[in-house]
Amino acid sequence: MIGDIVTVTVDRPIGSYHPEHKDIYYPINYGYIEGVMAPDGEWQDAYILGIDQAVEKFTGKVIAVIHRIDDIEDKWVVCPDNCMFSQEEILERVSFQEQYFKVEIILKTSIILVKAEFDDIDTILQMQKKAFAELYKKYQDTKTSPATENYEDILFRFNQPETTYYFITANNEMVGVIRVVDHKDGVTRKRISPIFIMPEHRNKGYAQQAIAEAERIHGKNHWKLDTILQEKGNCYLYEKLGYHQTGKTEIINDKMMIVFYEKD
Repeated sequence: MIGDIVTVTVDRPIGSYHPEHKDIYYPINYGYIEGVMAPDGEWQDAYILGIDQAVEKFTGKVIAVIHRIDDIEDKWVVCPDNCMFSQEEILERVSFQEQYFKVEIILKTSIILVKAEFDDIDTILQMQKKAFAELYKKYQDTKTSPATENYEDILFRFNQPETTYYFITANNEMVGVIRVVDHKDGVTRKRISPIFIMPEHRNKGYAQQAIAEAERIHGKNHWKLDTILQEKGNCYLYEKLGYHQTGKTEIINDKMMIVFYEKD
């Protein structure tokens, strides 16, 4: 979404107050982007920077995402195409409302997907085992957990012509892995299976950025994936990115169930 041109319908212009919390005054324009659904079931909210008067609508560029770590929804930051603001400048302008949340400001895609090579298979395996160890301990899903797979399992998938493994890298460091299954036939849904971020690099928005980058590379539409229903953070992430539950589920054991998602 960063870099996209969008139109914001302003429902809280400069000089207005929050409809429910009357102590929150809006020193900047704030509204929503019709047609972009947010995880709360409403249109995506957006702050407008670089405009000093109240407006009813504004078309500009998305320059940042304000990720609320302790809330269900993120906020976008939109400004004129020729403007740019630093993280500090954005935070200063939106703190009248964001001060009540724990936030991080994402200015641009900070991750890069690096295609894995044959010699990387063992590295992928070791990273995968470490990344899924906690979930395996929690659910004891021996037959389905990526933590129990071996070299031959990764090798088999790596050699599939439709499979591409990518290292998720940030600041020249491997922070995770994403596997994309893309038949490139225009019919079969593309699939993410698996995606994981190493424990020491979680809660930094890397998974969200990796999925968005995979969609940029392989095409934004016609995807599917699955996750553990009991892991609400995973479900929230995928739903935030536009994936919806298909209604299909699979019981693995008395502790966990797999839920299936699609994105059109």
